[in-house]
Amino acid sequence: MPKNLHVELTDDQRRDLRELLGRRGLARHTRLRADCVRLLDWGRTVTEVDDLLECNPVTVRGAVHRFEKGGLDALPDAPRPGRHARILNPEDRAELVDPLDGSAAAGVVTWTTPPCVTGSATSRVWKPPRPRRLAEVAQPAGIRLAQGAWATR
Repeated sequence: MPKNLHVELTDDQRRDLRELLGRRGLARHTRLRADCVRLLDWGRTVTEVDDLLECNPVTVRGAVHRFEKGGLDALPDAPRPGRHARILNPEDRAELVDPLDGSAAAGVVTWTTPPCVTGSATSRVWKPPRPRRLAEVAQPAGIRLAQGAWATR
């Protein structure tokens, strides 16, 4: 049977933990880990904490081990690898809208994303955004999303 975990926080750590839990927009997993530490500091057992928070005991133990290794700074998720998404600047938007306008004038009313950027300078570096983002870019140009394809108004 695994040994019981005990967490004893100093007054400063308790204050910092209260501040962390009081933040708006705190990530769900960070809040869960902070709650685990707080409840264990109150003298609860791992089983009681996992019942209260409706999570796995492994999650509770993991939160404690994270806290013991790095303090409160270790509770948030680590940054994800990879490049951050790039938001199109006005020049890129104009370059995207021009081919759409030209083909709309020629009578083409439905597009998929790859033909929209074929032949443009951005086609080599631009990755298609998600439909919602593409709709934000195309909406000012009078283009609407219709059943997964682009159509003019």
